[in-house]
Amino acid sequence: MTNKYELVITIEGKEVRIDMPFYNVSNIVNELPDVKDNEDIFNALTNHPSKQVLSNLAVKTNLSTESLLKLFDTGYNSVIQSLLSNPTFKKSVGIEDLDKMIKADAEFANIIALSIEQFEDLDKTKLIELLLASKDPRVIHNTINNYNTKKNMVKKFKNYPDNLIAMDTIRKLETEEEDNG
Repeated sequence: MTNKYELVITIEGKEVRIDMPFYNVSNIVNELPDVKDNEDIFNALTNHPSKQVLSNLAVKTNLSTESLLKLFDTGYNSVIQSLLSNPTFKKSVGIEDLDKMIKADAEFANIIALSIEQFEDLDKTKLIELLLASKDPRVIHNTINNYNTKKNMVKKFKNYPDNLIAMDTIRKLETEEEDNG
């Protein structure tokens, strides 16, 4: 059985029910303030079948860990992309799940590379190693240019076929030598 989504309005003690198509639910999720008082509705709506609704939910910080995992498990790229902008998700996601995302899609890897420091509770060295193993030049470039990336991690890119990556690697190596010298 599928869930039915409806809006219930009470006027002078009488309830009026209005069926809510997915796009209305999506708009409501988008407009509801991301506050603790709305956590129950956000968590309940993680059962909605609409990718749009789930994508709008995935940016909400007032979701339970269980709901965040449920959203991650949908496998929808747009939902995962939204989760990657969610600070609560970034605090709860494990390195294994990030590894899956990095390997699954270069866009996910790039988003992660641009926000390494926001994954507070993870081994940043391990995360950087996973990102530098990417075949996508943009991911490598953004990872090399992250301040968490140390020179010993990027030396192998000094003669990389992509000139931008090679130049940024040389610049990083020279900058760190100046800082240490």
